[in-house]
Amino acid sequence: MPEVWIRTNIRPFLPAAALCALIVSMGAAVAAGAPGDALPVWLRWVGGVIACAALVGLCGLGWLMRRPRLSRDDDHLLVQLQHARRERVPLAAVECFLLGSGPAYLSRYREKDGQVSTIVVRLSPKAEELARRDVDPRLGAWCDGHITLRGTWCEPIDLDLVKRLNKRLGEVQRQFSAASHNKVNAE
Repeated sequence: MPEVWIRTNIRPFLPAAALCALIVSMGAAVAAGAPGDALPVWLRWVGGVIACAALVGLCGLGWLMRRPRLSRDDDHLLVQLQHARRERVPLAAVECFLLGSGPAYLSRYREKDGQVSTIVVRLSPKAEELARRDVDPRLGAWCDGHITLRGTWCEPIDLDLVKRLNKRLGEVQRQFSAASHNKVNAE
């Protein structure tokens, strides 16, 4: 199971989850009907179908809320900047984490959004194949060997988080370096 480094911010998902839960309960109430109620069978079916569809939506939102933005799986950093796909980046290619700021991208229609904190993952210039990826611009950016995660969709970002990430990165990289060194010496 991957080690979570940065969690998803669940607050933006809560209004949609509350609406789905309300629709599930209303659909279920119609499907069940009240005791002695003479609702037509077709209306009960419609209520049940609506409740099931909203429940599927609620489960999907729950899945999205539990997906970490950054996690580590063995010697790879898993980057979640698409809703359905995680990119695997070798930890050896990650140089450091930086604190930054950038546009929130909360609306597609507004010219100017507010600023949010960001986490910037600097990748080694030697890892040219990792220099760019297409990602959801609302979640972050990936270009010129830098991965930017927007704070809108992450747990709160501050200097302490960046320090913890850099410390953990150093520990893991030293661990893998020592293991590969021991493996070479054993051969």
